[in-house]
Amino acid sequence: MAQLLLPTSVEAQLLQWAIAGWPEEVCGLLVGRRETRAIRVSRATWPPNTRRDRPGDRYEIAPQDFLATLRWARERKLEVLGTWHTHPDHPAVPSARDREL
Repeated sequence: MAQLLLPTSVEAQLLQWAIAGWPEEVCGLLVGRRETRAIRVSRATWPPNTRRDRPGDRYEIAPQDFLATLRWARERKLEVLGTWHTHPDHPAVPSARDREL
């Protein structure tokens, strides 16, 4: 299993966005490189959560935001590694829905 390497600067940015977005769920993409034994994140994004029916516990990233990040990453020989999201007022563990998706 690969180790996720998250620089403290990216971690601090995620925390700042989580606080700024509360009480709604905030989400974004993680960008970086896959290495032999590690997944190295170099940047995170915070696009708007377009899930307006349940923004407190659901998230959705608009296709155009995902594509813009994908293009940006490819231009720099990076890749979109995954998503991140918060759990406002809920435990910081994967929910049943997280596991399902």
